[in-house]
Amino acid sequence: MTNEVVASLAQSFGEVLVRLAGERPGLLVVSGPDTSLVSWFTQIWPERLVTVAPAASRLSVGQGIRRGGGEAIVVLDETVSVLPSGLTAPMVLLSADPMHLGAAHRAGTTVCQPGWELDLPALLIGALGADEPVVLHLPEPLAGLPEQPDPERTSFGDPRVLHRGRRGLVIGAGPTAPVAAWVARRLAGQQVDVLALDSHTMGADSGVDTELLVDHLLVGPIDAPRAGALDAVRVDPSDLHGLVNAVRRALPGMARS
Repeated sequence: MTNEVVASLAQSFGEVLVRLAGERPGLLVVSGPDTSLVSWFTQIWPERLVTVAPAASRLSVGQGIRRGGGEAIVVLDETVSVLPSGLTAPMVLLSADPMHLGAAHRAGTTVCQPGWELDLPALLIGALGADEPVVLHLPEPLAGLPEQPDPERTSFGDPRVLHRGRRGLVIGAGPTAPVAAWVARRLAGQQVDVLALDSHTMGADSGVDTELLVDHLLVGPIDAPRAGALDAVRVDPSDLHGLVNAVRRALPGMARS
């Protein structure tokens, strides 16, 4: 991916934050010393940035802002390895570290991951409007997201249908969502039509470890889309042909085909 595309993606996310701040006077960003994830925002709205170095204090400040009637986006960094399970005040926890996916899963916190560039506005607005804390996980370094061909199909809290079929279920999320769509198209060319879903928003009750979907697809029967009924198939970007075959073998009744 070119530097121009990377810059464009970083800018597009920053523009979403800037626009939301203009529409929501009570929106504040709480960050540690590293503000690179929100650099565009800080250039336009420096007075809306609250810098708090200790991670635990950052979360407390975010809760306080919300309870005081405002809206908070709390930037997580490498100093945050554990998320407390007692977080109750709605806020957006912004992260670019896959470590926070596992932390969110263990804390029972909802996670959303954009699979396409134009998912960002819908997921951020949806996360701000949720009645619970939500981790919004971004790719690092804000690269690798393709453009979304149909952004209107993205809505917070719902999986997006990437391909329709009845031969089995293939699930991706965030960086693996476009991979799930690609695999489904290749399988369709082999007369194997699967239901491919982008689970861009995963609640604590989904049973899916969100950290797993960074580099795996979940594959299984279409009538039991629960974590216990699905096999994890690792995504190897250097062997996508092998990935298609591995997914096909993991589909119900296809092990020997």
